[in-house]
Amino acid sequence: MHPGHRGQSDPFHVRTVNAENSVEEVDRSDELLGIIKKEKIDAVISVVGSRALSILWKLSRKGLKTVCVPKSVENDVAATVLSFGFNSALSFVAEMLERCRQAAQSARRIGVVEVLGERSGWLALQAEWPCAPMPSSYRRFLMTSARSRRSCGRRQRPGDRSD
Repeated sequence: MHPGHRGQSDPFHVRTVNAENSVEEVDRSDELLGIIKKEKIDAVISVVGSRALSILWKLSRKGLKTVCVPKSVENDVAATVLSFGFNSALSFVAEMLERCRQAAQSARRIGVVEVLGERSGWLALQAEWPCAPMPSSYRRFLMTSARSRRSCGRRQRPGDRSD
């Protein structure tokens, strides 16, 4: 059981099948802490995203000694100036945007590029700077459109009708 390794690795919410063949969530955090103690592990150093940070925070409240290093390509971990993964993702996106800009310019076309990011948009905002400046009215339109798509609860796909 590795906190933060996969979505189903939260030791506080482990799905099991009970005696009545019903699925239920149980707290197995004490079992995990017992295994760590039995193996004589003094502390845990974790390089994890925001979800796993919250799991490790709960485990630390129950006695686990831990050092957490935040990682996120979106740089969206609270109280963190810069997380691992962001700079390399930013370098890659900036390079790809520059290549797209050059291709569009030589073909005399306009391109719209979607950048990795689930919620925060920091990667898209910072990667945009090396490209040609975008009028602020168009940037506001794009940001408003993105917010309205997210508020619908589903991602709009090419060909979807918005009427």
